[in-house]
Amino acid sequence: MAEQLKAGTVDNPKHNVQAMNKAIVDGFQERFKQEMEVAKAEERHMKPLKDTLKKHKRNMKADTGIDGIGLDNQYRVYKRQEQAKLLEEDDSMRIADNLRIVYEAMAQGGQLDFVDSLGD
Repeated sequence: MAEQLKAGTVDNPKHNVQAMNKAIVDGFQERFKQEMEVAKAEERHMKPLKDTLKKHKRNMKADTGIDGIGLDNQYRVYKRQEQAKLLEEDDSMRIADNLRIVYEAMAQGGQLDFVDSLGD
């Protein structure tokens, strides 16, 4: 029916509306069915993985005594370094250089001095 609408072969305007309504309802039904399948698959496969990850993060906080924000910040740097290893050598070196520049700037004062001044 959608092909007839596109091709303009349905002459009666009432038929066009009916065909469009049918295409919309059929499309929504199919979309809903597919979304439910995705939700089932996520529940079956992703939820256990997310629960395991959540437990791992909780254990890391308990094992290290470092709060979640601190671990998350350090993990972002670690993750970026690991991602860089998967890239072409030029991109990998650029990322490593950028990380080095940020840490050198922090070590020279900047942000670390600001944090130290909060304790005074």
